[in-house]
Amino acid sequence: MIRLFTALKIPDDVKEELLGLKESIPGAKWVKKNNIHLTLQFIGEISEEKYHNLKDELEDVQMSTFELSLGKIDRFGEKVIYASVDHSVDLMDLQQMVKEKIESIVSVEKKKFIPHVTLARLNEVSVHDLAAYLQSNHDYESREFSVQSFCLYSSKLTKDGPIYALEGEYELF
Repeated sequence: MIRLFTALKIPDDVKEELLGLKESIPGAKWVKKNNIHLTLQFIGEISEEKYHNLKDELEDVQMSTFELSLGKIDRFGEKVIYASVDHSVDLMDLQQMVKEKIESIVSVEKKKFIPHVTLARLNEVSVHDLAAYLQSNHDYESREFSVQSFCLYSSKLTKDGPIYALEGEYELF
């Protein structure tokens, strides 16, 4: 069995900006630079056979390149700090196409797609510290960057956090 997800790479200079927003908040576990990405679809664990079928199916996604930018820093409850994604019809279309290809091989969670880039996971964080952090970083805006591909990653969970490996990259045109 292999644990998979699809995602967009974030350019290194934008990752550096995001890492520059990192602050010392007790209870916050910040995402490492090489793990920063924008998840399109979490797949979960699948068999080796379905994995190979999925890789082939993703080759058939046909979409043009597009521009994207990240917006304000926000939170999902008291569990996650993230960078929002400025509204993009192209991103929503790409996610839907990728999801349909995945669902032709394996069923996935029926969850509304909320595009974001996770920055930190929170564990018993002070509401005051969280509010202060969000207030000071609320107006963040990244530069616009070109999305020229999407990726298939495997994920291995360890006590030190997940380890991601690139399994395939699919070019847009």
